[in-house]
Amino acid sequence: MIYSMLHIIVLAFCSLIGGTVISIGFYTVMWGKATEQKEEEEDVGSQESPITENVPLLQTYETVNSTKKTDARV
Repeated sequence: MIYSMLHIIVLAFCSLIGGTVISIGFYTVMWGKATEQKEEEEDVGSQESPITENVPLLQTYETVNSTKKTDARV
């Protein structure tokens, strides 16, 4: 009987510790994300001219496709 009561007390204590650790971790991550988002908003506001032009990553691919299309039409 003493063993079962001790087991219940230890289980409850460990559950409280685990819940506390998880809660602290969750709020730490949320605080970090909020801080990061705030810094990104400040960085975006400080840029003088943001890049709005879409530039293809593979510029040679675009020129090859455009020459093939014109060759097919001839």
